[in-house]
Amino acid sequence: MALRTVSPVWLTAILCLGLFLLLLGERALGDMNLLRTVPSLLGVLAVLGSTIFRVVAFKKAPSEHRKVELTFLWCQLGVVVAVIGYFLTTPTGAGLLGIDVANEATFAKFKTAGTILWMIALVVSLTPLLAVEFTLGTSRRMSFDPKAMSKSSGTVEGLRVREVATAGTTVALALSLTMVTCGVAKEKDVQKDYSYFATTRPSDATAAIVKDRSEPIDVYLFFPDGITKQEVENYFSELKRKGAAINVHHKSRVIDAKLAKELSVSSDGAIVFAKGTKNPKRLLIPTDDQKARKKLRELDQLVNKELMKAVRKSLVAYFTVGHGELNTRKLKGFAAAQTMGAANTLKDILRSRNYQVKDLGATQGLASKIPEDAAAVLILGPTIPFSDEETTALGQFIESGGNVIVALDPDSPVRLDSVLQKLGVTFDPLLVLDDKSHVRVNNIAPKAHKMFVLTSSFAAHSSTTVASQSNASMMLVRPGSLTKRDLPANKKLTFVVKSRNTAFADLNSNLMFDADSEKRRVHNFAAAVELKKKDPAKENKFRSMVFADADLFSDNSLGSKSNPRTNVYQRMAQIVVANSILWVGGEEKLAGKIEHEKDIEIIHTKNQNMVWFWANVILVPLLILGLGLLYIAYYKRKTGRQS
Repeated sequence: MALRTVSPVWLTAILCLGLFLLLLGERALGDMNLLRTVPSLLGVLAVLGSTIFRVVAFKKAPSEHRKVELTFLWCQLGVVVAVIGYFLTTPTGAGLLGIDVANEATFAKFKTAGTILWMIALVVSLTPLLAVEFTLGTSRRMSFDPKAMSKSSGTVEGLRVREVATAGTTVALALSLTMVTCGVAKEKDVQKDYSYFATTRPSDATAAIVKDRSEPIDVYLFFPDGITKQEVENYFSELKRKGAAINVHHKSRVIDAKLAKELSVSSDGAIVFAKGTKNPKRLLIPTDDQKARKKLRELDQLVNKELMKAVRKSLVAYFTVGHGELNTRKLKGFAAAQTMGAANTLKDILRSRNYQVKDLGATQGLASKIPEDAAAVLILGPTIPFSDEETTALGQFIESGGNVIVALDPDSPVRLDSVLQKLGVTFDPLLVLDDKSHVRVNNIAPKAHKMFVLTSSFAAHSSTTVASQSNASMMLVRPGSLTKRDLPANKKLTFVVKSRNTAFADLNSNLMFDADSEKRRVHNFAAAVELKKKDPAKENKFRSMVFADADLFSDNSLGSKSNPRTNVYQRMAQIVVANSILWVGGEEKLAGKIEHEKDIEIIHTKNQNMVWFWANVILVPLLILGLGLLYIAYYKRKTGRQS
């Protein structure tokens, strides 16, 4: 390619210099009215002067050079349009267009849209111009002599110049797309975090703890600059937007040394919850960004736990002991794997709700009088019968307005009929199975899979509101069922968890459905008992629950601390159990899903496993084969037309 053009290379240099002077005057010196005038004026003159020169070069160029000069001219005019566009986004220019500059919101929207448009015009014009200039180089292009060009001094191929300009325009349009994207992102303030460094977002349950409080909770953040600080600040900012009555204070442990001492903060990474400076509750997050990942992924759980401690005094939950209960089992290794385990996770859930966990045996009052500080008494899967004195004490506790949670096991001979009579329910130990809706469990005979019953039938009750709204299923292991019996006139009973209508009671224990003797119907798995009418003058807020599956409260059903990878059914069980505890304690307004970013193991039902198997074995290969055949047919048809 001959590198001779009519317009000299320094013409583009003058244009770029003019744009730089405009940038200097309007941006760097924008607040200095006197100083900005000189560079801005010189910049405008440089742009206009070089544009006039381009027009002259185009008119005087020989016919064989005009295509090249026309490319230069179009790029130059695009830059002029961009400069005019910039002027129209200033208050003066917007006023000429009739824009209400006094209205800040209106002017801001106009300026944003106008800025994006003139920047696109500038990039789309300047990028191909510079691409062509770099391609042609500077050799034999330093002078402006149209007459010399007519003396067969060589020409530049217009087609090749336009190809370079087109390539430059393509790159410019790609850059322009990012400008539009940034503009839209700025207007649509939505955050989506798909990174591994994921911080949980505040849940409604956490916000409800401190919502509508007359006295806000003070939250002090002692963090050095970094990603961890930003993530924690974003969390509490969003928590406040959800209506939480909190005052967030950003402090430095060094600068605010006196306050740090009063709050007992001795290291960075502390989140302190306090009412004034009395009895503060602290949460520590590592300041190292890598080490902080684990805590940030479960930040909502940690904050929820500490806020519960800050807003109300600790309550006491008593677990009955001495009867082979679930909570007294201490199984490890193989023994734990062969059973449903102990109840350590349940105790952790209670502690996270600011409950103290205590044992209740004959020596602690179970055989005489239940302690007065008992917020609830939990009876979980006893295998040894209670004495008459113990059942009498439990009955008196219920009659006096005490709250209990009873969970029985069909494999146990214990029925606690005298206690359940006061709650208006009867426990049926016959196993409830479901051969249509169950979980396929590894290392267990297929015939026994029916014992792992799935249900998503939750009543519209305060104890199961979150569960009913989640559209998810919960697994029960070898459950029995409950039926209603006569209730005292001042109490009402609601069955809050039920089976699907495909479940059946296994009358002959053969783990199969026998159509001639067994019937598919809905069975009751959990019941909530409460007072019919609440009298504000009385402190009696009786609430109790009965479950036909003690295994629901076990570590295997809820997930243990030693195995943080909980599956979807364990998560659902956690929600049902935690919200049942809140309801019994009169704190159902705090019910909700606690957010976390832990990996959740996905478990498929038998039918789902079958679908995935056949999809991978047959459907996917057929899809690939079909696409290949379509391509071959298209290729043959195309080559046939060409021949």
